[in-house]
Amino acid sequence: EEAMMIEHGFPALSCHKGAHETGLNRMTSVVDVYKNENDIVKLKHYFEVELLEWLTSHIATMDFVTASFLSRHI
Repeated sequence: EEAMMIEHGFPALSCHKGAHETGLNRMTSVVDVYKNENDIVKLKHYFEVELLEWLTSHIATMDFVTASFLSRHI
């Protein structure tokens, strides 16, 4: 996705890429906490609630706009 945004000059690349980085940083943080605390409840909550909400929002907003832009420029 990011490669396509770069290739086609997507104007909101830095914002969209930043959202990916924020999401990945949060996931890394949650996994690190799990590794240190071995708290499966927190990990399960992240994957079943927090990540699902983030993905749903990201797809409905940023990915929708990106797909619309790319569909006009490919």
